[in-house]
Amino acid sequence: MRGNNTIEKLEAVKAEAAKQRAVVEAEIEDYKAMLERLCDTRDGAFFMRKMIRYCGIFAADESEVGKRKVFLELVYPYIKKSTLTKILEG
Repeated sequence: MRGNNTIEKLEAVKAEAAKQRAVVEAEIEDYKAMLERLCDTRDGAFFMRKMIRYCGIFAADESEVGKRKVFLELVYPYIKKSTLTKILEG
């Protein structure tokens, strides 16, 4: 009897983890959509260009690693490369 109870608990934990994973994936999709909407506006593109410059993405100086990390972790993985190219060219 005790073995079945443990299995049920493990299945419940597994189900809860799957629900949480689905919520996080939905939030990531919302975040990606928000970044795209932001970048589609003139003001949003201006903001992103300033953020890229502030974060020192193209700077040779390695002293600003923390700033660079903000952009590389919070924006770069979630934005379409074509959108980023359009912002940088604009």
